[in-house]
Amino acid sequence: MKPTRTNDIDVVTFDSLSALFEYACKGEANTPYGAHEASRHLHDRANKFYNYMTLGDLESHLQRGNARVRDAIEAVRERIEGQIQPPERKRRKLRRRLEDGDELESEAWLRRDPQGWSGLTRVFREKTLVRIAVNSVTIHFESPENLVYRGAAAVVLADVLGSMGVAVEITTFWSVARLWDGNSSFVQELVVKQPDEPLNIEAVAEACAEVGFIRRITHAAVDRVVPKPANPGLGSVRKLPEPMRRGYDVLIDTDVRTLAGATEVVLAQLERTEQ
Repeated sequence: MKPTRTNDIDVVTFDSLSALFEYACKGEANTPYGAHEASRHLHDRANKFYNYMTLGDLESHLQRGNARVRDAIEAVRERIEGQIQPPERKRRKLRRRLEDGDELESEAWLRRDPQGWSGLTRVFREKTLVRIAVNSVTIHFESPENLVYRGAAAVVLADVLGSMGVAVEITTFWSVARLWDGNSSFVQELVVKQPDEPLNIEAVAEACAEVGFIRRITHAAVDRVVPKPANPGLGSVRKLPEPMRRGYDVLIDTDVRTLAGATEVVLAQLERTEQ
């Protein structure tokens, strides 16, 4: 796999979490140095940089959940409760002037009007789609909490919107500058939830909110895909470039680092959806 360059941005895309995991662990690297670094990121000891997470821990969390991330999700839920009432999507509508139905109107009966019936009929509406983008990049020694609330915001928003009948897509991005000599901007794109998929909270939360996942799995995939040895620190953190932002309804970028910031993002989108 090699990056494609568009608008001076080198981009690599994974269409599922399983595709990223498979490539990070077993994919063919473009350089011997990349293969060595990928193995190091996957199997290095569980230290502070990886939030004390081993590869086995991450695999387990994808199936069973991560208590620390779960706590952040619940904290965001508690903040939004009572602040906004999700709108009900009407599924039925009262129609009048029908030839048959649930109730015959009295005046129509007196007039012998054959179209005097009324009744509830099912209304089919095209499902609304909301596309959420999360920039999951962090600086080398950034606190895990700075990322966990970005991911928690995405999960809570997707869950609430889904309960309203809205289709949701979630994509995470890992965005840096100067990843290797000759690179000005690099973005790794991962679709963690397709619009027609149910929300797997455990897996989506781990991929969006756990810094250990980013620094082991995402970094290992980056190591394999770069065409030249990566610069120290895997480049410089940057916000998602403007061309990559287009088409998304919600962008949860590197400036969302706190519970308050995550709550603000969720409430803002729910208010837009209600209108």
